[in-house]
Amino acid sequence: MKQSAISGLAVIAYVAMIGCGASGPVRVSAQQLPGTYTATFDSAKEQLVLRADKTYTQSFSSPKRQFTNHGTWESSNEFLGGTVVELQGANLSEEDPPGAPFRYGTLDLPVHKDAGKLKLAWLEAADLYFERVE
Repeated sequence: MKQSAISGLAVIAYVAMIGCGASGPVRVSAQQLPGTYTATFDSAKEQLVLRADKTYTQSFSSPKRQFTNHGTWESSNEFLGGTVVELQGANLSEEDPPGAPFRYGTLDLPVHKDAGKLKLAWLEAADLYFERVE
């Protein structure tokens, strides 16, 4: 019984943290997501422009590869978690060798907030995020 009470309190604290200004995953409405987000890693730069009409533009540039891609996006809330942006038809070829055919698929980007600004987690374990710039 004591373990259940502690688990319940932990869940309540986690849900409260998601809604406040602390860094980490957050829940936001679809209306809060449109904007321009950029990520820089090694010698590459990628930009996502999420539009209110649920379309996006993905632009990638590195010394070995460049592309611009367009698709649609959706957002959803995870159970007891934050919001996730799903890019449909995303170009997943960033790290492929030059000349390789492009690969497309779905890319899930959990929404985080840091210092009051939204960011989209590309690879949380490596601390890679798309930072909101507009």
